[in-house]
Amino acid sequence: MKPANLAFLSAFGFTAAVIVFVVLFGQTMPQTAAGMAEGYETPILALEFANSRDDLAFVRAEDAGELRAGFIAGQRLDVWFPLAYGGLMIVVLAGLALRGRPLAWVGVLAAAIAIPADWWENAVIHQILTDPEGAPAHLPALAASTFTKWFAISGAAEIFALAVLRQGWWPLAILALPCSIAWPVVAVMGAPGGLAELGSTATTLFFLTLPVTAGWALYRGRREKIA
Repeated sequence: MKPANLAFLSAFGFTAAVIVFVVLFGQTMPQTAAGMAEGYETPILALEFANSRDDLAFVRAEDAGELRAGFIAGQRLDVWFPLAYGGLMIVVLAGLALRGRPLAWVGVLAAAIAIPADWWENAVIHQILTDPEGAPAHLPALAASTFTKWFAISGAAEIFALAVLRQGWWPLAILALPCSIAWPVVAVMGAPGGLAELGSTATTLFFLTLPVTAGWALYRGRREKIA
């Protein structure tokens, strides 16, 4: 089997892993919380993008023990989740690179950076959750780790969009474009809740595009072989 086809096939395994983690997060991570910063509907996003003492109030409150425990339980899963979504990005981009789109190797690098950046973010969040009183001191590290992760994912999406556009698969490029734009905009605007939520949705769309791309690439490769 050609290396590119092997990379695309492995994308389905990574996709399955991502789906399993999403289901497990739904059972462990808090799905709602009172007192989040304006515009936020997802507690983990409100925590990741907290940039002031007030933004952290909802996890620092005396009655937020159950909320913090839920986050910590979800973090145990989040040790492995970056390998799933990062692996998905890496294998699809590597498949495109092996199909003659060498620019995609830059996307592989960006996707690989997202994995340790997510672990860094998790370590900072763990410190915030286990030491609520000292949490504000961790805000600079939280911002650095969070934006490193999201910028890496955004960069991977941008390179992916360029690679599939050059391949002639413009609908797939369009689906990835929102993710490539969203996170730089979120950063420039100061991470308002509404934009961060839209960025998360755009990222989900990008991740869904990856197995579709793998399937299309395999189908096209099979047709070209027959022809």
